[in-house]
Amino acid sequence: SPVVTLLVVLGFVKILLSFFLPTVSLLLGQALHVLADLLIGMVKIMAQVDFSYLQIGHVPLPLVVLYYVLVLCTAFLTLRRPSLKTASCAALALAVVIPLGVMKWQRTHRSELLLTCLDVGHGQAILARLPGTTNLLFDAGSLYGKDVGSRIVIPCLDYLGLGRLHAIIASHHDLDHINGIPEIVGFRRVERIYLGGAFFAAAPVSETTELLTRHLEERGIDVEPVPPTMSAGVAQVHVLWPTADSAINGKRNENDNSLVCLLEFAGRRVLLCSDIEKPAQQEIMVRYAALKAEVVVAPHHGSTRTLDNRFLAHTRPDILLCSCARRDYEQGRIVRPAADQSTAWLVTARDGAIDVGIDRDGRITAAPLTPEALREPPSR
Repeated sequence: SPVVTLLVVLGFVKILLSFFLPTVSLLLGQALHVLADLLIGMVKIMAQVDFSYLQIGHVPLPLVVLYYVLVLCTAFLTLRRPSLKTASCAALALAVVIPLGVMKWQRTHRSELLLTCLDVGHGQAILARLPGTTNLLFDAGSLYGKDVGSRIVIPCLDYLGLGRLHAIIASHHDLDHINGIPEIVGFRRVERIYLGGAFFAAAPVSETTELLTRHLEERGIDVEPVPPTMSAGVAQVHVLWPTADSAINGKRNENDNSLVCLLEFAGRRVLLCSDIEKPAQQEIMVRYAALKAEVVVAPHHGSTRTLDNRFLAHTRPDILLCSCARRDYEQGRIVRPAADQSTAWLVTARDGAIDVGIDRDGRITAAPLTPEALREPPSR
């Protein structure tokens, strides 16, 4: 504001001086150029922070109504004592701002682990909100859906009130796992991108991978190999596969070199299998003989063609998730638990986005994503 005021006032002075003291007017013009450059620099700095947009997430209807009551009272309420109107409007403003602040805090600082498997058709996008403030996104892509980043992932982040992602973890360079990443980094602050070993071991580099890495470099986002373990307070993410020797094994196809990650919290485990097929599943069963996970995201979108039937019996999930296309589900090409098992079976093609919650006591819930699920902590 002071810079703008100086520019306006001195601009008129310069115009007046140009008729009587042209030399002084010219010198004043140089000072105005400096002020103008200062103003431009200030605007560029302020443009980096959107003060008018605070990521809250889904807001209950009563708060929306209360906000409009505040607007109407501010504009039209007439009282004999102005101080009474000021106090009333201030009270209404606090009644709006305080609940919003509490909701923002609760959605940013969590005591439980929340996993959201988004409905992207034949593809994968799994959002993990770890205890504390860490937000991770495992893959973001779809084979048939267009603009999966801007149409599905970003609206979900808006709904949940998440203003940033600490990392996106790309399991491998199939199109249905990464083609939404460029849109996400364009709409959200992403601190870094972790890539699986297949990205660095593949030769020659695929065109999809080259386009993705070039786009990320242009935006100044760090691209790093995924670390073996990532910790977020009491929760941990372990990369089980590929191992150091298998990541460069040229005998395996691209799917079998995709990441398999294990999330651990409160004595419970979540296994994200990405696109591994029978050879990788068999080797994982040998390497991790005691592997068990309460929640398993089925390998390769739940395809029965590429699943070793012993794999699910080996991991013994209580909840089985499938991120798949509606056509595959309707035609029965998706694995389902055996009739004699008590495993809960959830499919994005049928159920839409799925929320899985693990609280501090290790209790697990799984249900389609709803506003009620956001407000209620998971418990069972």
